[in-house]
Amino acid sequence: MLPSDARSIFANVNDRQVSRYMKRIPYPYALQDAKAVIKKARQAGRKKIKTDYYFGMEEESNGRIIGMIGLHKISQRDQNAEVGYWLGRKYWRQGIGTEALTLILKFAFGKLKLNMLYAGAMSSNVASQSLLAKCGFKRGGRRRQTFFREGKYLDDIFFDILKKEFKQ
Repeated sequence: MLPSDARSIFANVNDRQVSRYMKRIPYPYALQDAKAVIKKARQAGRKKIKTDYYFGMEEESNGRIIGMIGLHKISQRDQNAEVGYWLGRKYWRQGIGTEALTLILKFAFGKLKLNMLYAGAMSSNVASQSLLAKCGFKRGGRRRQTFFREGKYLDDIFFDILKKEFKQ
């Protein structure tokens, strides 16, 4: 991702329907926040020992960033990592999330030789839970009342997938 991608990231994330399901991203989302994410992603890419990978999802027609997906908290010792992603609302229900998640699974289990990936989804984010299940993740547990959004507590639903369970 390039500094010039900041406006596109900002435009997609500063949407209440997108940000309401994000655990670590503020709302309202500022252009400075997008610039900081790009800087963090670029720094992560330069580290010798990588604990994070960030990938932009691009709109085919113009190359604009419409979403992001990444691997975080990579443990070479334990051979696992957390998956995180977001996608602009205009691009929901078009198979883009499925394609991106499948590619990150191939990258993690193939190139990085990880054994397990895990992800969490807010209990209200049924679409994300469905995406994880569609890509082979198994529901593993629940941490109760982890998030406070729009006046109510929401649970964090845990998912994971093992390399041997991934069907390419």
